[in-house]
Amino acid sequence: MQVRKLFFICFFLFFAASLSFGNDSITLKKRGLYSCGKQPKQVIFSPDSKYIIFPLLDDSGFDIFSVSENKFIKRVTCPSPKSKGFAEGLFIPQKSVFLISQMTTASLHEFSYPDFEYKRTISTGGVWSKFIVYSPEKNILAVSNWLSNDISIIDYDSGNLIRTIPTKAAPRGLYFIEGGDKIISLAFDGGEIELFEVASGERLEHIAVKKSCMRHIVVDAGETFAYVSDMYNRKIYKINVSLFQIVYQIQVFNKPNSK
Repeated sequence: MQVRKLFFICFFLFFAASLSFGNDSITLKKRGLYSCGKQPKQVIFSPDSKYIIFPLLDDSGFDIFSVSENKFIKRVTCPSPKSKGFAEGLFIPQKSVFLISQMTTASLHEFSYPDFEYKRTISTGGVWSKFIVYSPEKNILAVSNWLSNDISIIDYDSGNLIRTIPTKAAPRGLYFIEGGDKIISLAFDGGEIELFEVASGERLEHIAVKKSCMRHIVVDAGETFAYVSDMYNRKIYKINVSLFQIVYQIQVFNKPNSK
């Protein structure tokens, strides 16, 4: 099973294909198929596009792939490597750092960039911490906690927990809007898209879809529309952010994840 997961992630990253979109087409060239650590969970390009980072669920940290050299160049071992569970990563270019979440210890490990030297570990105060987002306006982090059903709001400079915001079951995707005053949260098991005020933790709006598994969210530059993946129903929802309503949905292939 581990081999299959490894193969598919590397395959889709570098697979060559000719894609057609209406009258336009894009041709991709195959660069190769590469082995990495056990159960790679995410694929993250560095801000300068020099590296691709692979957090490893069943290994000791994360792998670094060099785009120019076409090879994995380093395994970075995180604190508490025996606990494994390294799930999601985030670059913060303004701080020249890379953060990675460790579900099993409910913590974030911070490394400098571009040298990937360990800096500190931040406790989230939740259980089974996963996705991380950063608000430069408020200088805060938000982390979704899969098993404690809440969001941790953390002061970046001190690493201190400011508050937790209760959510529907198994929050996953997050996105700050309105300069960090509000945050959108996706409940995977709870089947809802929720909007919260960050300062108070008050739930302002929600969208419920029966038998859904909301996973990932992206928002356009003007914060007019959000796009949310639903793994169970195999759909992408287009959300009018100001109305907080689904205005369009499209059926896609099985188990859509990140976009």
